[in-house]
Amino acid sequence: MKQVFCKGLKHIIVDEVPDPVVSANHVLVRPIYSLISSGTETACWNLLAI
Repeated sequence: MKQVFCKGLKHIIVDEVPDPVVSANHVLVRPIYSLISSGTETACWNLLAI
């Protein structure tokens, strides 16, 4: 599974992470497509600027 990491104001990387573990009474959904909105990157930069 891939995850986006914000390592700095202009350093955003995509890296492999382990798949989550499914516990009892939960489901794991495997999306076919996904995207990141511009608000996601802006929120990351705002957190680093604090």
